[in-house]
Amino acid sequence: MPVALLLVVISIGLSTLLLPIVVDRTEAVRAAEARDRAGNAAHSGIDSAAGQLRGAADADGDGLLAALPGCRVTGEPGTDAPGYVSRYDVTISYRTAAGASLGCTPATVPATAVLTSTGTATVAGRTVSSRTMTVTYTFRTTAQQVPGGLLRFVPPTPTSPRLCLDAGLTSGEQLRAQVCDPGSPRQTFAYDDQLRLVLTASRTAARPLGLCVDGTGAGTVPQSRPCTSAAPPRQQWIFGTYAMWETAGARGQCMTAVSYSAGSLVDLQDCNADGLWMRQVNEPETATGAGAAGEATRQLVNFSQFGRCLDVTLGEPDYAYMIVWPCKQDPDPARIDWNQRWSQPAVDPATGHGTGRITVQPDGGRPLHCLRSPRSADPGTYVTVVPCPGGVLPDELRWTVYRDTGTYETSFRIRDAAGLCLSPTDPKAADPDLYPLHGHDISKSVVRPCDAGLLQKWNADPYVMAATPLDYRGER
Repeated sequence: MPVALLLVVISIGLSTLLLPIVVDRTEAVRAAEARDRAGNAAHSGIDSAAGQLRGAADADGDGLLAALPGCRVTGEPGTDAPGYVSRYDVTISYRTAAGASLGCTPATVPATAVLTSTGTATVAGRTVSSRTMTVTYTFRTTAQQVPGGLLRFVPPTPTSPRLCLDAGLTSGEQLRAQVCDPGSPRQTFAYDDQLRLVLTASRTAARPLGLCVDGTGAGTVPQSRPCTSAAPPRQQWIFGTYAMWETAGARGQCMTAVSYSAGSLVDLQDCNADGLWMRQVNEPETATGAGAAGEATRQLVNFSQFGRCLDVTLGEPDYAYMIVWPCKQDPDPARIDWNQRWSQPAVDPATGHGTGRITVQPDGGRPLHCLRSPRSADPGTYVTVVPCPGGVLPDELRWTVYRDTGTYETSFRIRDAAGLCLSPTDPKAADPDLYPLHGHDISKSVVRPCDAGLLQKWNADPYVMAATPLDYRGER
């Protein structure tokens, strides 16, 4: 009897000791379960909001601004276990390509939308867990999307102020030269694939094509005019040999600052004429865009410096290095200068790459030239061109051109026989190695150890470079 009583006492004692442990473990399991349900709710919110963004289109699949969801998307996943109620609350902020906020009811076509989704799990009316995740949704459009940049005149002296083309956001305003103001809506232009100079800030829901620089004939002042769906010659601008903006509506006439002073009108005068050329030479920022440059025009456009193309420096094949110069454009691709028109090895669709020589044909009866790699990433070594030899192709002239390989890192590279990749010198480096041309910010052409950076991407498809519309940014 005493032994039995002792066992009962011990059992009661052990039960008392184990009870908090069982309770603690049960609470831990419930907390983990609630956290999972809150996380699932947050994910459901992202899926719901992204679905509404994708669905903001008409019967033909064309996007509709008015159909975009507003500031918030809320709901319940509808998959809860008994006792739980999960909800999501998503806030949406639309952004421009440059990252500026358009709020949650954009009046212009957004480039991205930042989605912040908070998921909650509730038991008996009490929120027991909350999770928040943020992603960026990238809109895919059929129109070429570039953020736009400044169109900068080259100053006549190192101490001269830097002037830029300046146009109004009202139809009929005249083009002027004004002190450069980065980010100004009056000075931010996109050079699109129809060779139009579009004021990016002028694109609205009511005027989705925006305002274009419109020029007529000699002596006239270009104005801001509504862009048309098919660009007429007066809204097409040639960027050619002399780095000047020549109107396709009256060939031989270029934008000219009447005087190199802030507020001066910009009119059309003879291109590269004595006494005028210093007020005509222009350097568009890389963000301005490449026009229609790319595979179809046989140009090699750098993705990081979008708007810059591989270029035989000054059209001199014997130059010590190649450069990455603003892409030259003409409504007739055959009229684009030879020093940006390259022939590349054929790419096998099955593998996404092809190996061989990259050539350029100088004018004046000169021989075909091949792109030559220094096969070294050492400072002071550069990519050049040399006359193409007969016979077996030397290693320094052998390149492998990659298109979409199915892998982000390897796509759109141009790799030499030493395993190094074609690249511009980095203008953001602490000690940048740039082409020493007064008033310009031009990279030289080099090879560097291959990486996934955008400096090593050439003629890259922007849709492949952003293969998924959702970019995970964080969770808490």
